Amino acid sequence: PPGADLSSTATQLQLVAADPFRYQVKTAGDSPFPLRFAGYFFPGWTATLDQGTALTPYPSTNLGLLTVDVPAGEHTLTVAWTGTTIAFVGGLLSQISLLGIGLWQLSRGRYRRSRVGYWGSAVPLLSLTFGLVATYWQPPLAEIRPHNSMRLPGLELMGYQQPTLTQDGIRVPLYWLVTETSPTPLAVRWQLQNEEQGVVAETVSAPFYDAYTTEQWVRNTVVDDAYLIPVPNSAPPGRYSLVMTPVNPQTERTERTAMAQPMMVGTVILPRGPIAREPQHAADAYYENQIRLLGYDARIVEQGFGATPSLPEHSDILVATAGKTLDYRLYWRTAQESNEPYVSFLHLTNYLGQPIAQYDHLPGPLFQPPALWATYNRYRDKFIVALPGDAESGLYWPNVGMYNWKDESRIPVHTATGKEIGDHIKLPPVKVVNTSIRNQGMAVNAQFGSLATLVSVDIPGQTVDQKPDEVRVKSGSTLVLTAYYRAETGNSQPLRRFAQLRNASDQILAQADGEPQNGVNPTWSWLPGEMVQETFELQIPDVVANGSYPLFFGFYNPTGNFERLPVYDADGTALDNGELPLLRVNVTAGNAS
Repeated sequence: PPGADLSSTATQLQLVAADPFRYQVKTAGDSPFPLRFAGYFFPGWTATLDQGTALTPYPSTNLGLLTVDVPAGEHTLTVAWTGTTIAFVGGLLSQISLLGIGLWQLSRGRYRRSRVGYWGSAVPLLSLTFGLVATYWQPPLAEIRPHNSMRLPGLELMGYQQPTLTQDGIRVPLYWLVTETSPTPLAVRWQLQNEEQGVVAETVSAPFYDAYTTEQWVRNTVVDDAYLIPVPNSAPPGRYSLVMTPVNPQTERTERTAMAQPMMVGTVILPRGPIAREPQHAADAYYENQIRLLGYDARIVEQGFGATPSLPEHSDILVATAGKTLDYRLYWRTAQESNEPYVSFLHLTNYLGQPIAQYDHLPGPLFQPPALWATYNRYRDKFIVALPGDAESGLYWPNVGMYNWKDESRIPVHTATGKEIGDHIKLPPVKVVNTSIRNQGMAVNAQFGSLATLVSVDIPGQTVDQKPDEVRVKSGSTLVLTAYYRAETGNSQPLRRFAQLRNASDQILAQADGEPQNGVNPTWSWLPGEMVQETFELQIPDVVANGSYPLFFGFYNPTGNFERLPVYDADGTALDNGELPLLRVNVTAGNAS
């Protein structure tokens, strides 16, 4: 009956071969049934059985799908596009006209002995030859590899054709049989696997090049489907397998739940392509629309392309002088087309988030913004970062991210495991050294272990002798000190500086503990010979009685039982308790001014 459902009748279908203009199907059924094809009916389609019996194709459903009523029994059905009579006559007249023009030009050239006539006949005769081949030569039908074990709600996979490598990727034709109208939503997760079954590329696509949904699919329809799997330009040559997994497009991003077991549909051999440049440093971060930051290169422009200086124990931390220029090359890759006007940014900030340089621009090469990026290709993004000449010495982190130009909203970043990072990724820091620092104030020249020498201490607004003496302050006020260190061999620990004002009973009246420069320039990043300048404050409480108190100074390891560094005075004499009596503070009563 015309309305029979293939899922409810004893009907068997096997798609033998197919191309865009022909189908060959083996059928076996106890009763007649309508068989639809996912193409629009138009006069010129023919349908014949193996016995030569002609069937009448017709349109069905509100979409006008090509439909054939198949009789009961076992048959081989061939549905083909042969064209209309009007199209045939029009083509024949065109061919006769081209033949006539060619012969006329040929005879004209022979009569006048003119080469122009001979050459003039070549164009119509070549066009005629091309038209005859295109009209009457038909390539053999591509065989279908049958596969009827993949059944989904309302869908059955009839088979597929051998994957073929094209300029744009790997093309895979599939053929579905729709057993229920508006079957389950469908997308296919494709994986390109190497011989060790490692995933080289993965993409998720809706049917027919990510352009269709199953919502309009009608029961009893053979649907020709096709997918284009992008190939990374960095994939080495060799044999690769294509594995398909049906998934629900509505939950794939969050759950990655398969609707059926993965199935290998064939292999392809990738030739040797262009050798992709690998980034110097890896930085595996994922952004929206599967945009991935693979890594980066970093160098100092003024030093050319030679070796770039780095911290002795941290080869990934670049060392640059204030006023120099940094060249960052980011390597992006996307696993799907974004079609969004993304803007990339690189902001150089200290650990407090305070920037010293900020750059935003369209990423990628000229005339290739992210909206035009091809899937799985690499794109280099260049940032030229000028360090301010007055930049404070310390560590500065390149914060790399993207935002949508439409609303300037930053794109979340996560790791390969899905862990949220934030709205940017921090690349390894840059150690900036300001070589213009000159020590001033009271000379000290005390050495703290192998870390550094405290060269001098400056107290703005105060007058001190060249030897430690008294500094006059009022209770309730703030004593501001600027220390100048000359780094020696360095220290791998994040040491803290302490300054303690104590009375005769060794009671702490005021103290200032912290990493030098508020952590902007930690001690583990100090370079031999570097001049470090830090300013810190010592708050004198209101309750401190009038008197003269010693101010002790030193360094300790907060992660190593608060062990202090040994201290040696300017004469090289070791001091007790790992502390330096820096100066005396004469406190008098009064309010802070």
